[in-house]
Amino acid sequence: MASAPCHGRERPRLAVVVSHPIQYFVAWHRAVHRLGEIRQRVFFCSRRGLDRYFDPGFGSQLRWDIPLLGGYEHEFLDPPRIRARGRLDNPTVCEFLSRFEPRYLLIFGYAHPTNWRALRWARSNGARTLMFADSNARTPTPRWKGIAKRIVLNPFYRRLDGALYVSDAAYGYHRHYGLPPERLFPCPFPIDIERMRRAAPDREGARGEIRERHSIPRDAFLALHVGKYQPYKRQLDLLSAAIRLRQQGHDVWCLLVGDGPDRERIARFIADRALDWAILTGFVNQAEIPHYYASADVLVLPSTREAYGLSATEALACGLPLVVSDRVGCLGGSARPGVNAFVHRAGDPCDLAAQLERLILEPATRQRMSSASWEIAESQTPERAARALVEALDQVESKARTG
Repeated sequence: MASAPCHGRERPRLAVVVSHPIQYFVAWHRAVHRLGEIRQRVFFCSRRGLDRYFDPGFGSQLRWDIPLLGGYEHEFLDPPRIRARGRLDNPTVCEFLSRFEPRYLLIFGYAHPTNWRALRWARSNGARTLMFADSNARTPTPRWKGIAKRIVLNPFYRRLDGALYVSDAAYGYHRHYGLPPERLFPCPFPIDIERMRRAAPDREGARGEIRERHSIPRDAFLALHVGKYQPYKRQLDLLSAAIRLRQQGHDVWCLLVGDGPDRERIARFIADRALDWAILTGFVNQAEIPHYYASADVLVLPSTREAYGLSATEALACGLPLVVSDRVGCLGGSARPGVNAFVHRAGDPCDLAAQLERLILEPATRQRMSSASWEIAESQTPERAARALVEALDQVESKARTG
């Protein structure tokens, strides 16, 4: 676990406290380690994701099929207490942090009591704290809930030295809870673009293989949705938009990748209307998911609430245009209106159909947006996120020294 000195001096230490080994973030941890400018140690609150577990969002047992450990320094905290709504509380986190003696702390959100404990430790021990969160300012909130949330979160935000924001929506969220602009730092939501492209190096071959597997015509316009089957994800809006487009003579197919508690309702909607062009795949793991992106013509995110929408960033790796609702958090991040994305009104299948029809009728636009997605993907890599993190820590340190 020892780390070699950097240029004859001890590198500043960064402690990362995160709920569990998250498939999206492990490549970021490795990139920070490779960068070598800070000594990072990741403290995991639980082993979720390493062993088979029940994911209530997917409504099924799952285990990720890519390596989640290795290539970066890490420790597992003592087993957590499980609070309401699955929140993790590791009472010994402060002991672990004291042994490591970090100069900096990075926490992921505020939902888990462990994060509050770690933040209090940092304030008591002079460590600078950044938060990474994909919270979304576009999600409507009842007034009473907003007031209560401000009462709870404002003290938390006051203890932070800054936050990394992944999109315009996340920036607005942090500003809402009191962080000034000079304490907000841009950072991509890192996706292992290289791994995804290696998994499907022959995009045309993957397109043909997946379409053949699911009996989708090679030349059909295929709209893809990747995510949990949840009511707020609004998969039925996509199906309703496709019905409208097919009535207008467009050969549109829908491929819904995922699983979850809303599966029965979606399947019943498909069966009742005999939609033989709509396919539910069930859960697809990380090693195979790039093939599904390669098979499609567009990724659709019609959610009425979506903290970010990581499938949008994954879709960039395969050069997919995006059609997203005006409520998703990736707007201004992975999804850039008019560049690689069209935006529709959340909950409006007719407007969704209109945006999809633009891509169907304008092949040149679809190609331009596809190229833009491919290029934007290069700005969302773990290496870019590692550099953004180090630069944010440098700015936090500089501000602290100048008062």
